[in-house]
Amino acid sequence: MPAPPPGPVWARSPRLRAAAVTGLSLVQVGGRDLFASTSRDRTVRIWDPMTGRMVRTIPVYHPALVCCTVDDTLLVGLDQGLLALAITD
Repeated sequence: MPAPPPGPVWARSPRLRAAAVTGLSLVQVGGRDLFASTSRDRTVRIWDPMTGRMVRTIPVYHPALVCCTVDDTLLVGLDQGLLALAITD
């Protein structure tokens, strides 16, 4: 019996995160569709889903619980407040 196909590159990456992902949102940066992820490790990370590579890490002061995109702004719900980020190239 053949082995099942591997999952997406980002799901197999050894560099994913130090803590579990708590939020995921689609963001557009410079015309590219990317993903933003949040975590209790106090980071927001931007990922390229086509390559599985992390594009940017944004440190925040509190554990990040959730995120969503409104227009060109990434909203991040922290355990102590809300953060609005403009993600640019």
